[in-house]
Amino acid sequence: QYKVQSGDTLWDIAKTHQVSVASLKQWNNIKSADTLKTGKTLRIGNLPKNFSEDEAEALQKIGYRVQNGDSLSVIAERYNVNVADIREWNNLSSNNAVIKTGQQLTLFISES
Repeated sequence: QYKVQSGDTLWDIAKTHQVSVASLKQWNNIKSADTLKTGKTLRIGNLPKNFSEDEAEALQKIGYRVQNGDSLSVIAERYNVNVADIREWNNLSSNNAVIKTGQQLTLFISES
């Protein structure tokens, strides 16, 4: 999550968090005509749909670089998350779920 500061733009926030403006808009239901209000909390990244806001706040967003021999199921087991969630967070459909060594993935893991 990110709290909008005075002078922030969607472009600046997206660049800082290494996401696209389009994704930022989608995650937060922002339309092109909407204005960005100081103090508004933005979601950065997709979270599992079955999580409440409180549960979502207990998650930590991490970047994971795919290692030789990794698969989505190996990564999911290592971080105690679902393969389907990894696909969703990284816009991987079941058709293009092949991952490559060195590829950067976003994961949301429990902080506890």
